[in-house]
Amino acid sequence: APVWRVGIEDPRVRGQIAEVVTLTRGGMATSGAAIRGAHVLDPRTGSAVDRPGSVTVVGPDLLWADVWATAAWVDPDAAQALMAARDPEHHLIRLDMLARMVAHRFTQDRKSVV
Repeated sequence: APVWRVGIEDPRVRGQIAEVVTLTRGGMATSGAAIRGAHVLDPRTGSAVDRPGSVTVVGPDLLWADVWATAAWVDPDAAQALMAARDPEHHLIRLDMLARMVAHRFTQDRKSVV
């Protein structure tokens, strides 16, 4: 199978890569406000989520990676707990306002999904 190295853009600096994930299958999706602005609404409050950073979800299914990334942008801690319980093959990467990886749940080598 081909190996894909996919960059996660630094949410503070367009075009700069903050992290690289190696994929051999599956998909990844990122959510945040850096490019499209505060376009995701928190269903609990009805307010747009507008904060620094981003979240990326990597896993075997692109559709669910996108769903989990949107949920994680709204509430990263709750989404991470739900993913661990309900969909453990998907993994969360959180970049804080300094574009540092602040949380992750990955396979043994911490950078790839096989």
